[in-house]
Amino acid sequence: ERKLWVEFSSSTSDKVGAAVRFTDRSFEDTQGCPCFHGPFWLVNTIEEFAAFDKKGMVEKCLDAAWKAVASKEFMQDPALLRPVAMVAFVNMKTSVATYSLAFPALQPESPFTYSAGPVLVSSRFSAEQVAALSSQLQQSGFASSGVFCVSLQDNALVAAQLADFRPGCMLAFDDPSCNPSNPGFPLRNLLLAMRASGLCEDTVEVLAWRDSILHRQQGGAQPRSVVFTVSTAGAVAAAEGWVPKPLLGFLKANPKSPVFQVDLKQFLDVKQIAADAVDLNIKLMKWRLMPGLDPEKIQSLRYLMVGSGTLGCSVARVLMGWGARKMSFLDCGKVSHSNPVRQSLFTHDDAVRSRHKAEAAAARVLEVMPDAEVSWCDCDIPMPGHPRSPDVVQREFAKLKDLVDRHDVIFLLTDSRESRWLPALLVAAAQHEDRTPPLGVTCALGFDSFVAMVQTYKSAESACYFCNDVTAPTDSLSNRSLDQQCTVTRPGLSGMAGSIAVELVAAMTQHPDGFEAARCAVDGAGSSILGAIPSQVRGYLGGYKLVPAEVDAFAQCPCCSKDVVKTFREEGVEFIQRVTANSSILERMSGLEEMKQRLQSADLAAFDMDDLDDFEPL
Repeated sequence: ERKLWVEFSSSTSDKVGAAVRFTDRSFEDTQGCPCFHGPFWLVNTIEEFAAFDKKGMVEKCLDAAWKAVASKEFMQDPALLRPVAMVAFVNMKTSVATYSLAFPALQPESPFTYSAGPVLVSSRFSAEQVAALSSQLQQSGFASSGVFCVSLQDNALVAAQLADFRPGCMLAFDDPSCNPSNPGFPLRNLLLAMRASGLCEDTVEVLAWRDSILHRQQGGAQPRSVVFTVSTAGAVAAAEGWVPKPLLGFLKANPKSPVFQVDLKQFLDVKQIAADAVDLNIKLMKWRLMPGLDPEKIQSLRYLMVGSGTLGCSVARVLMGWGARKMSFLDCGKVSHSNPVRQSLFTHDDAVRSRHKAEAAAARVLEVMPDAEVSWCDCDIPMPGHPRSPDVVQREFAKLKDLVDRHDVIFLLTDSRESRWLPALLVAAAQHEDRTPPLGVTCALGFDSFVAMVQTYKSAESACYFCNDVTAPTDSLSNRSLDQQCTVTRPGLSGMAGSIAVELVAAMTQHPDGFEAARCAVDGAGSSILGAIPSQVRGYLGGYKLVPAEVDAFAQCPCCSKDVVKTFREEGVEFIQRVTANSSILERMSGLEEMKQRLQSADLAAFDMDDLDDFEPL
């Protein structure tokens, strides 16, 4: 239950009554303007709305109003005599609100009747007197409560607070009605309160005030307020302890139903509707199951997909499911006709038009999530063993480095081993800079297996994608036949791999240490609220297994080892140009070449020529 303040004003037109306004201030005490006041109930289900005790809600409001009459508290706060009660259910998925609204009243024992009038105020007072009263009310603020009293002093109409009401004064109220013969409903409870409190005689003169803007009107505008005398005799029963009967006052959508429905989509921005719908699913996890979840830590990050194909599409889809909106796509390929069935962000039309994969992926994200902040880049990543001209290497390197520097999480999702080397090296080098570095996440597919892994982040050590290699990455793309050019993997694998990669990042964001959390393959002490934080997860579809593991970085890694990173930081793009021309230098620089020579020497030393005696001659 919340308190509700609903603003209204006096009528300013002969044809249309004043509106009752529900605004963004309706849950705040509206100082300075007349209002209805009462409870607002927002329920969780349509069934709860249907079963809600609406009559009891209204009767509770009227009990509070009658207590304000008995204590004369209404004299200081007339809004207590204007109860409102509302119960609502809002379907957040369809943006349809269902509600019932009541403006209840206290019924007098006998109806109020006219003793005189009603007549226009101009038949009693001049337009100048009424305009002067309008100006006084505007300046004094007496009308802010919606009820005041008026007396004639020195041929001028003078307003005062309701608490100053005396016999001979006119009882005045802001009248929302535009009917010249019938005043508005806020008068009902006011008359009964004045009579029950003994503040008025059997008759009382009433001013239904409808000229709040008269003092601003030009051209001889005529007053519209109405004056009449009401008989209150018999309104209050003589019996001790008498309590008026309730008039429920529900507005009705039709003669039989007090239930209204309104489609809020017509008032909302379509992008905001989509954003709210996405965020609702995430918030439900927090509200129902995991109060400690902080989705903002996931959603505020900037994600770069290096590779916009099968894995890039899968990762982007899961990121959108978490409500992430800031993402960029990088690729140098174009959508082919075989792509749309496996790569969920592409369509047949993209293939017909031969659109850039990164461009098409970014466009599709905006169609799914209109409020996303998406960009794309056509970049041909420099790769070890793929000689290129210095100008091309310089240009493409600058593109990639700029993107890595501007993002928080770098997903390495390309379809070749060597194309992952430079992005992984940029992430490794960034760990030694005086800024918050990005997190590197690699995802790769086999026929029925996959791996999702995170690189070392500051002090949290993890193996990179190349830490298991005993050779430097080389050209694996040239001279391939058609069957070797296609990615051969089970169709369901990419979705699993992309999901695991994103969920691994999500778990890290919820840990107190963030990306620097200690790697732990077993859920338990040191885990995030979303579970364990392994260095990598390997999946085997043939056996339906997931194997999390803690894997340290390899000291002779051709990508993230100390000497390789140091040389890159010192030489920059010149080092990249040397590696693209001849990738074998990585083996010498990382120590792989020396390690293999030592192992070969050790094998030879362990070989015993006497073992040949065990073999029979051919």
